Amino acid sequence: MKKTIILLLILIISLNYVYAEDLEVTSIPIGDILIQKTDNHAVFELEINNNGPSKEIEIYSLLVPITPVQKYSIPHGKTNIKINAVPGEQLRKNLGIVYFPLEIKYNSEYYSDRLRVKVVELEGVLEIVPLNVHPENKVAKVIIKNTEKAYLNNIKIKINSAFYEYKGSISFEPLEEKEIEILLEKDISKIIAGPYITELSSEYGSAKAKSEAVFDFLEKEWISVHQDSSGLIINTLSVKKTNEGNVIANATFNLKKNILTRLFTTTYPEPLVVRKGFFVNYFWEETLAPAEYMEIKVTTNYTFPLLILIVFLGIVFFVRNILTRSVVLTKRVSSVKTKGGEFALRVRLSVKARKHIDSITIVDTVPPMTTLYPQGINKPSDIDPINRRLKWKIPYLNKGEERVFTYIIHSKLRVLGRFELPSALAIFQSNGKTEEVSSNKTYFASEIRQGN
Repeated sequence: MKKTIILLLILIISLNYVYAEDLEVTSIPIGDILIQKTDNHAVFELEINNNGPSKEIEIYSLLVPITPVQKYSIPHGKTNIKINAVPGEQLRKNLGIVYFPLEIKYNSEYYSDRLRVKVVELEGVLEIVPLNVHPENKVAKVIIKNTEKAYLNNIKIKINSAFYEYKGSISFEPLEEKEIEILLEKDISKIIAGPYITELSSEYGSAKAKSEAVFDFLEKEWISVHQDSSGLIINTLSVKKTNEGNVIANATFNLKKNILTRLFTTTYPEPLVVRKGFFVNYFWEETLAPAEYMEIKVTTNYTFPLLILIVFLGIVFFVRNILTRSVVLTKRVSSVKTKGGEFALRVRLSVKARKHIDSITIVDTVPPMTTLYPQGINKPSDIDPINRRLKWKIPYLNKGEERVFTYIIHSKLRVLGRFELPSALAIFQSNGKTEEVSSNKTYFASEIRQGN
């Protein structure tokens, strides 16, 4: 009896095809992987060869729900029917190969067989393959592979790396792979090129799993330069070099100045200075990590040299103007002693021609509060008492010829301190043109005497 039972079990296990009169059935696994702690279903295709007339059949299992639940009408010959099996928690309890019975009822007869499934953990079912990221990419691409012949419906996944994050639900056919595009919304400007890890977390039913994969952040070397110069008299040169790439890079900058402008130039930060002949070279160098920058400011203040230049040009202009004048008119004063101790000054006007001139008129003004002394003067050609002007007229002067005019002014008022006299004026004709030349201003400083 025991031998008979053992033989029957061996026969059931070894048979791929089970015959029941004129019905032959072959089970083809499409998705025969079950995930532990989940409710994913297994899918089989039944190839039924009906050697007899048309039949109505029912497909079911005493241990596992089979869908769809219906009656099938199969004609003579071969018919393929796809069924779903959802084994419960008890059959998923142990990892490995699990069998459950399959029954086909037709007419008053039964066909019995069993289906084979494999129970696995969620760990290792999904494989993540992140593609390399380039600094100019706007999106990252990640491939997720279903490595088993398992149906996965609405499995929750979370992808995380230094570059991106993604959350969602996704479904897979057996051995299917899908590509996911993720926007690169994180700031990756400070991330250095090299290998990085992407982590995949999955949750399906009460099962959880994690896996990792490595991708490369590709290299890109790029130093951007922003340069600005402002100001004319106080010129400021600003230079900013930024490492826009994702690898450590050296940023350099050099500037040439001559030895004069160097005296009025300040720099920040301090550069390396190399003197070569009449020129001075400034060098800056700095190692920049991604997103770091080097900022340089060079200020040259031309105020002082500009003032020197203005003064120099003024002196040149003044000297040139004096040297090129046709006439030199000089005014001098000196003190005159009087019997009554009154204030009196002798004014001396000297006019000298550097070239031939005609129709010369010398005009001078008697200061207020003073009176013209009638003696000891070169009598003017005209005296204007209202405007207090004196005029001397000369028909012409030859080159190098000089004429001197003197007059005395006095006042009954005592003058203390500095007494200033206005400039005299020479009006003349030179080469048919009327020209004017003013004399220097002059003054007299009287002494302050204190009585006992």
